[in-house]
Amino acid sequence: MKKFLKKFYIVLLAVSFVAATVGFFVFATAKEYITENDISPDIQFSIGKRQLKGDAWTTYVPYIASAHPGKGTLTGRIYTGVVKNLNKRAIKEWNVEVNITQPCYLNNAWNGFVEIYKSRAEKKPSQPLIDLKKAEESDFSVRIIKNLNNILIPLDPGSKIVFYPSIEKYIPGRVQDVNSISMGFVFYTEDTDNLMKFKSWKVNYKFENDLFYRPFFYAFMLFYIMWLCLVISRIRLHAINLAKERDREHDRLTLEQVIKAFTKFIDAKDIYTGGHSERVAKYSYLLAKEMGKSSDECLNAYYCGLFHDCGKIAIPDEIIRKPEKLTDAEYKLMQSHTTTGYNLLKELTLIPDACLAALYHHERIDGTGYPKGLKGNEIPEIVRIISVADVFDCMSQDRCYRKAFPLEKIIEDFKMNSGKQFDPEVVKAFLSLAEKGAFKV
Repeated sequence: MKKFLKKFYIVLLAVSFVAATVGFFVFATAKEYITENDISPDIQFSIGKRQLKGDAWTTYVPYIASAHPGKGTLTGRIYTGVVKNLNKRAIKEWNVEVNITQPCYLNNAWNGFVEIYKSRAEKKPSQPLIDLKKAEESDFSVRIIKNLNNILIPLDPGSKIVFYPSIEKYIPGRVQDVNSISMGFVFYTEDTDNLMKFKSWKVNYKFENDLFYRPFFYAFMLFYIMWLCLVISRIRLHAINLAKERDREHDRLTLEQVIKAFTKFIDAKDIYTGGHSERVAKYSYLLAKEMGKSSDECLNAYYCGLFHDCGKIAIPDEIIRKPEKLTDAEYKLMQSHTTTGYNLLKELTLIPDACLAALYHHERIDGTGYPKGLKGNEIPEIVRIISVADVFDCMSQDRCYRKAFPLEKIIEDFKMNSGKQFDPEVVKAFLSLAEKGAFKV
């Protein structure tokens, strides 16, 4: 679960960073705009017929007359548009979209380039960006009408032209003397008295240093700082945990070496019990793991298994090695290794259960054990595990007074004494491990 949460945390950090970065650049590169329905404190746009003498004229177009008898005379007019910056910040990028609402013919545009969309639904222009003042007939990708030296581009209602400035893309802020830019168009219409009506338009614009004036910029900066602090703290915490883990592992190995050295002194008192404590520790670890205990609980069982017989250091060698049956006095002295072990280990706070393992590992579930005759759950669970491990090792090894028992006999004995001498749950774990081949004679 911890590994899953760790991976989930890393993925969450990565996804949040990517999402924030994408969002940041989307907002950072987004242009603002106004339409004919907006009143903006930042920008103003107007478009209409230029009010100068000679700004209206008529021309005859044979091509139209042949296609539509009775028609062919068009009226041309000059229309000007003005983009004015009302903000103190300069506009660094802009363009104007003009939606066509009546049949007309576009002839020219100056101070910039145009794109032509035959339909507002088009994603790509029918006519890519073109300078109408310099364009040749071959430069057009839309239908045109050639009339003497003029080129006419038929436009129907629903089409759109987009004007891009050629040179003066930069519009200073209102603190400057000149804070507006004009553009011009020549449109022809068939109705002599009917002017072009620009009812629908849109101005897209972007301010210089716009990023620093947007509230989201500071929100994202705050997010990035918090995210960076979180990553740094996570890295630092990971480094601290690694260092602690290394220290714990070093302490564990040092402790284990000291314990093993100590238990070897105890096991050396009897050539028949050499390695007994290490084997009991190993079996205790396996039993705890089979019972579903945590890694710390399994390690605790291992250490307690190493220490369980430490009280035998006070028992005379002649009693430990005696091949004959012990006298009552000798047996009583042998039993004292439990209390002696407890007294030796009770100050060992690093492994607090070790003294309990030394004191109670000869207790029985039915209450007939020693030194206190504890019953059932009165015996600590860690001790109930070690008791099974201890008895198995005793029965599976040669002793000075008998030979080792075969595995089948040991399994039969455990089954028979389950609930009497041993905890049934621990016996169940033992039988499962024995079936898997973990316990061998």
